[in-house]
Order: sequence, then structure tokens, then C-alpha cells
Amino acid sequence: MGKKLVNECDQCHTIQRESNGWFKARILPTGEYVLTNIDRRSELVSSDDAEVTFLCGEECAFKNLGQYISRLKLQP
Repeated sequence: MGKKLVNECDQCHTIQRESNGWFKARILPTGEYVLTNIDRRSELVSSDDAEVTFLCGEECAFKNLGQYISRLKLQP
């Protein structure tokens, strides 16, 4: 995949502002969920084989984590 300019939340579609505390969630090929903060505004990132989601704050990060956990519960 190419590079993505982080400026919109993938969870709620809020446009990035200076005051937002942004997070990046990744689901690794092994199935592990990794949540990290994004230090600077409009971080240019290169995505690898992992699923990458950009989140505008704690509320969206918790929602995203909850969706991940729900998907795990549905798997046999």
C-alpha cells in the first residue's frame, strides 16, 4: 500500500484539528491489535500488510477496540 496523510478519523470521520489526541490502531497479520498514539499532526505513514485505522481520540479508540473484541468473540 502507499502512504496516507492522516487528517480524518476512520471511526467517526472527524477532520483532524490541532487539539485532537490521535491514535493509530493496527491489526497485525498474526491477529494482534496494536494501539499507539500519533505524535504529530498530519503524520505521513507508510502502511504495511497490517490493517491500519486512524482514530481522533479516546472515545473512537475505545469503540475501535470494542469492535475488534466483538469480532474475536464471533470467531470459532
